[in-house]
Amino acid sequence: MGRFVHAADQDRFSAAWALTRRTLGGLLGTDPRRLGFDRWCALCGNDQHGKPRLLDASLEFSIAHAADRVLLAVSDRIPVGVDVEPADAPVAEATSLVRHPSERDVEGPELVRLWVRKEAVLKATGHGLVRPMTDFGVLVAPDGMFLADVPLGQDYVAAVAAVGDDAVSY
Repeated sequence: MGRFVHAADQDRFSAAWALTRRTLGGLLGTDPRRLGFDRWCALCGNDQHGKPRLLDASLEFSIAHAADRVLLAVSDRIPVGVDVEPADAPVAEATSLVRHPSERDVEGPELVRLWVRKEAVLKATGHGLVRPMTDFGVLVAPDGMFLADVPLGQDYVAAVAAVGDDAVSY
């Protein structure tokens, strides 16, 4: 939480983790305060950064928060990833960091949609923003992956991704 400068961002982070603990605890029949978490990087195996994971449990999860929205995905079978951003997020300057050569040039909310789809994929695979978004396209879900937009109204853009052989059957 200390990495956030603004109190509102710290509050949103706390709310997201409270939701996560409560949901996972409920699914596991465990006191949410007893849940342990760590991080793991899919690229280097480092436990000082990377995707948060639940210790001693078989649930995969991903959380994202933006403005007044918190999004949580949980799976008992395959890795998942989510992302949410305000539809008017200032990502215009990030076009060259997002678009794969096979993807058409987009702007505004469509660029934000491209961003959240890719971030959901990168969270699901455990790569996070270490892997460049320009390495892959999401106009069609990559092989072995489920990818969908999450409807949160016109003010937000969100996506969920799931990775693995079972993902395509959802």
